Amino acid sequence: MLLFYTFSRYLAAVLFGLTSVSFAIVLNAAEALPNRLDGIFEQSIKPILQDHCFGCHADAAAEGGFSFDSLPSENADEDQRRKWWTVMRKLRAGTMPPIDELAPNDEQKHQIDQWIKSDVFLIDPQRPDPGQVTLRRLNRVEYKNTISELLGVEYDTQANFPPDDTGHGFDNIGDVLTISSLLLEKYFDAARDVVTRAVPLVSGVPQSRYLSGGFIASGEEKWEAKKLPYNKPATLTRMIDVPLAGSYVVKLEVNATEHYVDDAFDYNKCQIVFRLDDEVVFDREFVRQSWTNYEFEFAREWSAGSHEVSLELIPLTPDEPSVRDLAIEFKSVILVGPDDPAHFEKPERYDRFFPDGPPPDDGELRRAYARTVIERFATRAFRRPVDEESLSRLVDLAVYQYDNVGKPFEAAVADAMIAMLASPRFLFREEQSIANRGESNPLVDEFSLATRLSYFLWSSPPDDTLMELARQGKLRDQLDAQVDRLMADPRSKNFFANFVGQWLQSRDIDSRSSNVYAVLDRERVSSEREEFVRSEYRSLRWKDRDSLTDDEKKILEEGRDLRRKFESLVKAAEPSGEVKRAMRRETEMMVEHLIRDNRPLQELLDSDYAFLNESLAEYYGIAGVEGRQSQKVLLPPDSVRGGLLTQATFLSITSNPDRTSPVKRGKFILENLLGTPTAAPPPNIPPLEELASGPGGRQLTLRESLEIHRENALCASCHNSMDPLGLALENFNALGLYRERESSGPIDPSGQLISGATFSSVAELKKILATKHRRELYTCVTEKMLTYATGRGVDYFDVETVDQIVLKLEINDGRCGDLLRWIVQSAPFQRTRISDPSRL
Repeated sequence: MLLFYTFSRYLAAVLFGLTSVSFAIVLNAAEALPNRLDGIFEQSIKPILQDHCFGCHADAAAEGGFSFDSLPSENADEDQRRKWWTVMRKLRAGTMPPIDELAPNDEQKHQIDQWIKSDVFLIDPQRPDPGQVTLRRLNRVEYKNTISELLGVEYDTQANFPPDDTGHGFDNIGDVLTISSLLLEKYFDAARDVVTRAVPLVSGVPQSRYLSGGFIASGEEKWEAKKLPYNKPATLTRMIDVPLAGSYVVKLEVNATEHYVDDAFDYNKCQIVFRLDDEVVFDREFVRQSWTNYEFEFAREWSAGSHEVSLELIPLTPDEPSVRDLAIEFKSVILVGPDDPAHFEKPERYDRFFPDGPPPDDGELRRAYARTVIERFATRAFRRPVDEESLSRLVDLAVYQYDNVGKPFEAAVADAMIAMLASPRFLFREEQSIANRGESNPLVDEFSLATRLSYFLWSSPPDDTLMELARQGKLRDQLDAQVDRLMADPRSKNFFANFVGQWLQSRDIDSRSSNVYAVLDRERVSSEREEFVRSEYRSLRWKDRDSLTDDEKKILEEGRDLRRKFESLVKAAEPSGEVKRAMRRETEMMVEHLIRDNRPLQELLDSDYAFLNESLAEYYGIAGVEGRQSQKVLLPPDSVRGGLLTQATFLSITSNPDRTSPVKRGKFILENLLGTPTAAPPPNIPPLEELASGPGGRQLTLRESLEIHRENALCASCHNSMDPLGLALENFNALGLYRERESSGPIDPSGQLISGATFSSVAELKKILATKHRRELYTCVTEKMLTYATGRGVDYFDVETVDQIVLKLEINDGRCGDLLRWIVQSAPFQRTRISDPSRL
């Protein structure tokens, strides 16, 4: 109860802190400070803004709701700095000023950029602000992996915990990983469950001997796990050597099996008789049992020597036909005993938790042993050495349980383990900094660094190697080597599944459902005769065939033939579960290849290879790929594939269930690849479907519908950026399949980016993005990886950190493996901000 009260108070403090932070960052333009211009701004910066920005965003003009009138050039508060950050991002991306307005030249942009960083953000390039991460709760994936590493059991967090909230595109963000009273109760239940399943609660248990093999079946050779048909008599016997007299339990396990046949019933019955030394201990009739597993136990007092075990199957309906191949699978007999502590054995996993064996009888030695076991477990559970006060309380809890409550030593220690797994120190990633009085941005200590590193790359707790290096204070000195080691470990697959799966949304493909019929129907090109037949078929199919004329019967057959052909196309286009898994692996393996082989990041957008297995290659129409394992495949020179933008994961998740969505595709590229988020759409905008018809009832193409949509000036500001990107991908339908046309006509993928660059195909677009927009790609991916690594969104004070990493990427041709190391070496990953340095 004390633990629950302490945890509740701690939790309340955490949640109150989160609420305070949230209110502190709410934008409130009405409280903006008056404009105070310093000399640098007045002489160098303001003239540039006047020439290129003030016409729309100053002197009472506030297009898009933004005005420089409320932005001071010095002494800016947090809200105003973030607005200057918006100015910086739009100038860097080239989205402002608009393409039809005169833009500042590169030198002028650089002047504004450097002034904002130095005079508004007050950034010191030598000491970048690392920011401060909200105390992070383990998310469902991290909790599951941590329990698996700590206890060796698998806990189904998806079934037992509610979904985690997401922030900035990820589910490991401290600000959104809140905890409710319901979740707190679930953590207590989970702690009891996993400890009870994993930790032995006694020091010894009766021995168990599995006797599944070596039975004699009706004079045949030795038999193992044999299926006995209901309609054939059979007897299985075996002699068991019992070395010691005593109490035993005999466990019988059988499974009723069958062969599936559509709606057919099998009336066969049989009788199963189980004997121990010729005494019938089990006699039961079996009918069709639908794959039911049975376990039975029989207590026996046996003398030393040989004892016979037998199982007999007696058919009860020998004349009934065998329709479903009903059978009894005799799986095992387990002999447990004798029930004498002198002959007990260690329970399974005993040495894992109690490596020094059973506890001593002496009280002080027993307490010392409990302390050793608890300290070892607590250090791993808390991911750092446990402090003396907490350790003493946990030991006192265990001692009380075995001294006063009468629990076995192991069960008492298990209670202490339950308390640990329900404590904030386990559920939250507690961090400490290296004491350095007066420093506002100290290094986190090495145990915190080990935790940051392992959860970043493994979504799991630090292993023994990381913990030992942290204990010795040598982890920072060997950081690059440890990054290499962690990435070479199989657990690094979690990084690609969780980071890539959320950043590029590839893990959403598993649950993605599409209306394949509607998707293909939009692409169906029909002759006048086919359209006529389909129209007539809809009414004729419900009429009595005898009432139809010969011509109507002919139309009916034509309609059925057209329907069968279309249904076969639909069936072929429906991605199977195996194909969807291959789609997800294609995206994850692409990024994995770039990082592990230290390839240029540009290849994410434009590459001459893909990662396919036989089923996905067949789905794409690519020949020569064999096997179920996804593999790197060099694409033909004329292939339409290559790079993320032509992968089915991206193309499917950015589509509607029944059609493509150029807006969603363009928005995804801007936000997840170019780092240019778009504003939320204004209210009461009609959907594109309401613009489906043009003059004379002609069906409009998506391009034409979007052109009408952009006639609204408020819409045009964002759609001018999104639409050209999305329309370039219209040759790929909502299923990710290539096509040349829709029913409304040939597809035109050409366009012009807001930067002015023009293209005629997706291949040209990929090259433009990979070359002319390479810096935006570097910046965006750096920000995404930094967000995932630190558990917080990138803010204005991170600009210098990101810029330094991007500069390294530009010098080193965008090497993706190096990016991972630079993230780990960065100030936000290595340090933390202290609000009151004097308290260190």
